[in-house]
Amino acid sequence: MDHVIDVIGKSPVLHGPRDEMAYLMYLDPVDAPLIVENLEMLACSRGYSKVVAKVPAKETGRFLAAGYQLEAALPCLSHEDDAACYMAKYFCSDRKTELQPLLVREVLAAAHQQQPVGVLPAPMDARVYELPESEYGRVADFLGRFSSASPVDPAPVSAARRKGVLFFGASANDELAALACVTVDANTASTEITELLCTKEAEEYWVNHLLQQLERELLAAGTKRLFAMARAYSFGNNIVFARNGYCFAGTLTNNSCRHGRMESANAWFKHLQEDPQMAWSSVFKKEELRNRMQDSPFPPNSNASERI
Repeated sequence: MDHVIDVIGKSPVLHGPRDEMAYLMYLDPVDAPLIVENLEMLACSRGYSKVVAKVPAKETGRFLAAGYQLEAALPCLSHEDDAACYMAKYFCSDRKTELQPLLVREVLAAAHQQQPVGVLPAPMDARVYELPESEYGRVADFLGRFSSASPVDPAPVSAARRKGVLFFGASANDELAALACVTVDANTASTEITELLCTKEAEEYWVNHLLQQLERELLAAGTKRLFAMARAYSFGNNIVFARNGYCFAGTLTNNSCRHGRMESANAWFKHLQEDPQMAWSSVFKKEELRNRMQDSPFPPNSNASERI
């Protein structure tokens, strides 16, 4: 989680040396005329080898003219029901080349062959809940199992929470079995699942159970669309999203660093709809969750950088 969020005008940019990349998370229309120039200045000053910009489809022309390419497109996930397009530019030829193209195709082929998992009943010993600050140490420990970056420190988790990241867990017998990290955007009624992790000891059931319960709560709190980035080399990650009704939207090449090597990411999206079969008695306080989702994780007047 060693990243920094800087605000260019009113547009938040996530960047850091670990991934050697800058990611424009949201483009404010006021910043559009100079955004390409500002992103490239940031990338060149930090020595980054890739820039990714998530922008409305109507803004892609200026990026294409500057040498960007379209890597993924998510329908109706931006303002005014416009598509959200992931535009990428590489500043290093090696990073632009996918090193495991056959594996990427095999993973997607396996995901597309999956049958729907169906609605899973909650087991007696299951608990799905938003992790409070008192349990951020558990969150850090859990994330540490999937990262080579040590030591495990709950401080970055707290910093991420202040920037709008919510942490949800599924526990079995009071042991954390699966974890989801989400970032909500009340402006577009959408939520991004930035991490969906499950221990090797836990069965696949738990990550599916967590995802389904999370969808119900986010829908009740106002989210209408979900999107996620799954490791392109992971059969399990992509199969989970495919089995739960998510649609493939494209692959971002060499998009993040995992265990010291670059990995690509597959974009998935889902439109949430009211479903009477998914009605259940909530373990969350919906009003509190809804209130938090109304607070933008990226204050428009904030000029501060914060490590997450």
